[in-house]
Amino acid sequence: MDAVLSAIAGEAVRELKTYGTKTPGERARDLARRLCGRRVPAPDPVFWPAGLLGLGLTEYDGDREGAVRARLDAWLRGGGRTACADDAVMLYSAVRIDTAEHNVPYREAADRMARSLMDAPKDAAGTLIYRPGRAHDYVFADGIGMAALFLDAYGRAYGDERASGEAAKQLKAYLSMATDARTGLPYHGYETAAGTKNGLVGWGRAVGWLMMGMSGTQDAGLRLRLRDLARSAEELCGEDGLFPWLLTAPQGPRDVSATAMIRWAEARALENGALPASDREKFSAGFSASAEGILAHTADGRVGQSLSECAGFAEHPQIYGCYPWGQGAALAFLSLWRRP
Repeated sequence: MDAVLSAIAGEAVRELKTYGTKTPGERARDLARRLCGRRVPAPDPVFWPAGLLGLGLTEYDGDREGAVRARLDAWLRGGGRTACADDAVMLYSAVRIDTAEHNVPYREAADRMARSLMDAPKDAAGTLIYRPGRAHDYVFADGIGMAALFLDAYGRAYGDERASGEAAKQLKAYLSMATDARTGLPYHGYETAAGTKNGLVGWGRAVGWLMMGMSGTQDAGLRLRLRDLARSAEELCGEDGLFPWLLTAPQGPRDVSATAMIRWAEARALENGALPASDREKFSAGFSASAEGILAHTADGRVGQSLSECAGFAEHPQIYGCYPWGQGAALAFLSLWRRP
């Protein structure tokens, strides 16, 4: 197992070092767009796929090889701009590194991220709008889970009760607005003005993001919700230990990335008490089965069978392969699961 994990970590290091690097063809297309007067988005070196790779490497060995630190340092030299909630996952790793070694620039970057999230535009319920300023304002499970994961860790690391409270507030508001009454599973998001639920019920990575955001909570109500959500998800796990890409579609393709995100969240919640110790035995067999299922789709350190990137509500191209979100999440779960 140690050799396999080492290979998975080595691939995560390689992917993090090269994340965002454009091919000559992509650079040529960007130049053509600029010459035509079209906008080319600025690169975001700490975007969420890089953040999940950073999470995996931080969980594995505290980023012993320094790939996460190198990515954060380069980002800081470039100005350290926090573009949106998608950057919060990488800053979660910055908080963990800072609490271990008192890295002042990382603490300052985490402070900026916390202020950015707490002061960002919200809907009437106070929930974080995902990329405001468009024709319609939407709230996404992804954004809420990322923000809550970071804010909760930040609040507990630095004794900031406002940040911890904001994390709980975001999760509670989202769950009250976007939970399906029949299954108890979340929708992918909702439109703020009408309150219309959008996307699919029980999309695996949406469930994973929310559970990751809830995995460190000290709020009693959220702990109960997390326990209910974890138990509901457990019933939908396949015999191979993997969750389907859509939890409500048990005969659909399996998604390693969703599986690893859900399992990491559960393992972390058990570790810090967000799930009761009495549930450890209940989840133990599931953890082992999921680890075996993930490793069955791993070759030469590369973790496969992860669903491609979501393009929007109910837009999930059914393409499975090796992606940074699957690589990072799998490394995070397997690293936490192997620890005694």
